[in-house]
Amino acid sequence: MADQWMVRVDGKEYGPVDDDELREWKAEGRLIRQNEVRRVGDDRWFPAGELPEIFSDDQPAQVSEPPDLIVRRRT
Repeated sequence: MADQWMVRVDGKEYGPVDDDELREWKAEGRLIRQNEVRRVGDDRWFPAGELPEIFSDDQPAQVSEPPDLIVRRRT
């Protein structure tokens, strides 16, 4: 059986919903990374952005460290 989720926004709870519904809410702008979610039956709420199956398509690009600059002085 697919996971069932509860979503908490401004103290109000919505659900239960499945992954497909979460994706739909995200596409509609109704679910953002900062909204809290929890699996039905769990007590721990966490940011929806931690759900890679929902937010993997908009993960921020990894920023690599800029190369060290070598400054050469003329003598």
